[in-house]
Amino acid sequence: MSEKSTARCLMCSKSYLNLSRHLKSVHKMQNLTERGIIVKWATGHINIRTCPCPVPGCTYKPGHHLDRHVLQTHTELSAEMRAEVMSLARTLKAIQLLAELRASMSNPPMVSNFDQQDTKLDVMAGQAEEQAGPSSQQETCCSVQCMDILKGYKKEMDRLVQSKMELEDRLAELQHSLSILKRLVASLKRQLSEGSHA
Repeated sequence: MSEKSTARCLMCSKSYLNLSRHLKSVHKMQNLTERGIIVKWATGHINIRTCPCPVPGCTYKPGHHLDRHVLQTHTELSAEMRAEVMSLARTLKAIQLLAELRASMSNPPMVSNFDQQDTKLDVMAGQAEEQAGPSSQQETCCSVQCMDILKGYKKEMDRLVQSKMELEDRLAELQHSLSILKRLVASLKRQLSEGSHA
């Protein structure tokens, strides 16, 4: 029997062998659906096969193999950057699922607030939201307690935005390098052609 691996709790950043039990007993997360989403998100098992591609400027239309698309099509990105893209896609999908669960007025009440997105994350996830289609809008809570809770997730949101910006910069650099290489290849071909006719 294979040894169980630990998973980091997204609520308290500690690692546990049985994350579901931890969420239920420590964080009082009684909503089974919410707990399932959080566990799959933490373990990287969120299904993103039909999600849009988060790579800036990519025109990929959501199909059935986002993972294959990122790994096989975006060869201009390093393996580390492709892994970051996949992580971003899982985060956006998990937040979408949590938002849909909250809009359904699921019972027991939700404990997590990951779907309480700020403007930066809304912009970054725009393509994913378009794919999800129209959904019922819940009135925004402006209480001091909710605002304090929301501040606790801003670091993660800012990290995702920063990651997106770095991907855009890296993509621009690679496109520039590719353009230079194409010109060099064209120049070499002309030189070889002129030499063969001399």
